[in-house]
Amino acid sequence: MKPITYWLSIWIFCGLAAPLWAAPAPQSAEELLSRLEARATQLRDYVVVGEGEAGGKQSRFKLYFKQPDLVRIDTGRGQVTVELNGEIRGRLGKGPLGKVSQKIGRNDPRLKDAEGIPFWDSSFAATLGRIQRQIKAGATAALTASPGMFNLDIRSGQTRWVYVIDPDSLFFRENSRWENGKQVEVTRYSSFQPNVGLETRFFQF
Repeated sequence: MKPITYWLSIWIFCGLAAPLWAAPAPQSAEELLSRLEARATQLRDYVVVGEGEAGGKQSRFKLYFKQPDLVRIDTGRGQVTVELNGEIRGRLGKGPLGKVSQKIGRNDPRLKDAEGIPFWDSSFAATLGRIQRQIKAGATAALTASPGMFNLDIRSGQTRWVYVIDPDSLFFRENSRWENGKQVEVTRYSSFQPNVGLETRFFQF
């Protein structure tokens, strides 16, 4: 009988040290959302790059998240964060003054996207919560699954939200909003890094 170390080396060599089976594709939007919510509980923290377009304007940002609800966004124009005490603080501009932070009111329009969603509600878990609330309020949910992606389509009246989800990471590749059949907002995600060990002090300015 071969020793266990022999079989382990064979598995590694053959690429089988990764999961030996892949979960079957979800059969419904409800099943996908259940998997995504389970995934959210596994994300102690993460970093992701986003590139968006809305109203003819383009943006690029880096989003940092740490459980339970610490969110920080860095852009070329400045940085903003939710601190441990719930305060919103920002560092705007560049140069010497770019390192000086100031408290920002939660109703400040600069903290919201084109849909009016504040940046602290753009995290993975918060987005899932928003989807569930939309469904409970009467929105319909449909799933299209393929080997390379899952498409979750949420519709309410003339508004449609489309979420493209990576089947391996179970994280968003793209989120978009449509009004009357026209795309009005889109954000594409890349360089997703889960559980990198972000410290609380990283969210303090």
